Amino acid sequence: MVPQLLATVQAVYAPRERAPIFGLIGAVSGLAAVIGPVLGGLARGC
Repeated sequence: MVPQLLATVQAVYAPRERAPIFGLIGAVSGLAAVIGPVLGGLARGC
């Protein structure tokens, strides 16, 4: 899904508007990479 998301950003936003969007995508991806395993471990432990 990441290639489709990046392609959509390229198609929808002007070059000057892309940097904040890519920053948001990076932040959400980073949080998901950290929080996902933690929540998965907590759910398995319950």
